[in-house]
Order: sequence, then structure tokens, then C-alpha cells
Amino acid sequence: MKKDELLKHMAPCSLLCYTCNAYKDGIICQRSKELLHDTEGVYEFNRKHFSTDDQTYLQQLESFRTILKQYCNAQCDGCRGEDHNDCSIKDCYINECVEDHHVDFCGECSCFPCSNVKELFEEEVYLQWLEGNNQIKELGAKQYYEIKKSQSHYRSYIK
Repeated sequence: MKKDELLKHMAPCSLLCYTCNAYKDGIICQRSKELLHDTEGVYEFNRKHFSTDDQTYLQQLESFRTILKQYCNAQCDGCRGEDHNDCSIKDCYINECVEDHHVDFCGECSCFPCSNVKELFEEEVYLQWLEGNNQIKELGAKQYYEIKKSQSHYRSYIK
């Protein structure tokens, strides 16, 4: 993967825009479009060929497709993009900070880990930031991305 594409899919804080449900070029948006396409006509088929007594299944199927449509309409260009819609962390300054320090990620900065970030993030995100940037320092951004791109963006919230 080329560096500019890697940077587009990865926020400067180390979180992957690619795995975020708001990112229009991300895996959730892409897979939602595929699932929406693959489930075209399923509702109508089931309504015609199966018992109309099971309205719950048909309602769930309709709800599922509605959610997929919402994910298909992701609008964020990513944290480094012009139109990131402030969809992530309110008042995040990290993009400007890495630019000021002439690095691509916090973990590449001589000031890492800086104490300012702890106040910016909630605990789950702070721990992801710390771990992610330590891994970028150790493995490099490309290898880190290859590992993280198949993991859920939101797994740190699972208790």
C-alpha cells in the first residue's frame, strides 16, 4: 500500500479510519453496500414464499436493510481529510499537532506520549492511542495497519 493511501485510512492518532462506520471509504461502508446489494429481493421472496404469520422475521429483515443503507451513506473523508465532519473526537487537535511536529503519527513524535492527549480522549480511546502508537514505533505504520485493518474499530468498548 502506498503511503498516501495508508495515511488516508489511518488517523494521526493511530486509530484506523478504515474500520470506522462513519468513513465513506471504509470497510463497513463497503461491506454494507455489498450486503445491501446481495439482499435485494430477499424481503419480497420471503413474504411471498413463507408464512405470513412470521412478521417478526420480515420486520427484522427490513430493519437490517435500513441500517445497511445508513452505513452505505457514510460521509466522513477520514481524520486527515477536509470533510471529516467532526464525527469522531470533539475538538481533536491531533491532525494539526502532527503537522506542526512534522510527523505522520503521534508515535513518531519526540514528545510522545504527551500528557495533553489524556485529557482529549476517554479512557478506552486513550489506551488505544497509547498502544497503537507504541506499535507504530515498534512495527512501523504499514505493518501496524495490516494487523489492525481486520479488527473492529470499537472492540475496546467490549467489557
